[in-house]
Amino acid sequence: MNESPIDLILSRLERVKSTGPGRWSACCTGPLHNHGDKNPSLSIAVGDDGRVLLKCFAGCDVASIVAALGLELSDLFPPRPITHAGPIPPHQRPRISDRDLLAIIRREVCVIAVAGEELTIMPLSLPDLDRLRTATQRLFGVLAETARYG
Repeated sequence: MNESPIDLILSRLERVKSTGPGRWSACCTGPLHNHGDKNPSLSIAVGDDGRVLLKCFAGCDVASIVAALGLELSDLFPPRPITHAGPIPPHQRPRISDRDLLAIIRREVCVIAVAGEELTIMPLSLPDLDRLRTATQRLFGVLAETARYG
């Protein structure tokens, strides 16, 4: 099992002292303490979401403190839960209503028509080309959806 962010941070600090629930003080490892932190000036706390909060009252920035501990800023945060493992297979996707399919077709055909009119005047900009590409991809998606259900 992986160490929690607070356990990881606290294990690398010196003179750690609890100052209350979810709060500690310790000697700061930051660059403003060349000869050591004689009076612990680092405040450590755990946020509501599990992230580690660091504050050096001598003025060291968080990135320097974390780097001096041999860690990355990302180590201050708990791992994100995996919420989506990839694309949903077609047979598990909910069916799109005929009304919604027609609305998509109308909207994307309008985008293509406007792009066609613009092309008669001047070349399309990169964002316009990207939107045209998206419109055609959505139309092909609608065709695939209708073929799926007949």
